[in-house]
Amino acid sequence: MTTSSSRLMLFRSAQVALGEEEAKVLMDMLTPAEIFDAWRADTQAGFAMLRAQMDRSETDLQRRIDETNRRIDTTHRRIDELETKMERQFDEVNRQFDEMNRKFDEVNRVLNAMEQRLTRRLTALIVGVGIPFIVTNLALVMAVLSKA
Repeated sequence: MTTSSSRLMLFRSAQVALGEEEAKVLMDMLTPAEIFDAWRADTQAGFAMLRAQMDRSETDLQRRIDETNRRIDTTHRRIDELETKMERQFDEVNRQFDEMNRKFDEVNRVLNAMEQRLTRRLTALIVGVGIPFIVTNLALVMAVLSKA
């Protein structure tokens, strides 16, 4: 930075702190080296303040990152727990479904056996009662027809 620009910056700072007239008197009394030293001290103080703010911002950002990572880890754990719970529930539903299929197969076998027995009985009934009944009815019909 040039001496004139550092002098101007110092003058503006002095105006704010001391007022117009006192700032002019102060500027007339200072040598260029003193002006530069004053500017450098102000600049270093400003940089120190900026560094401190950046450090606080970095610390705050790191804290937020850590908190976000904790939340992500918690969410992953919850997802894992839910997946495990759902797998157990699906396993239970599959077990119940398999049990229902087994019972259905048993009922189906019983119904098939009953159907076979009923078919045999009906066949026996038809053969034992139906054929003689039909023959008797045919004989009666023939007798009625022959009289007519």
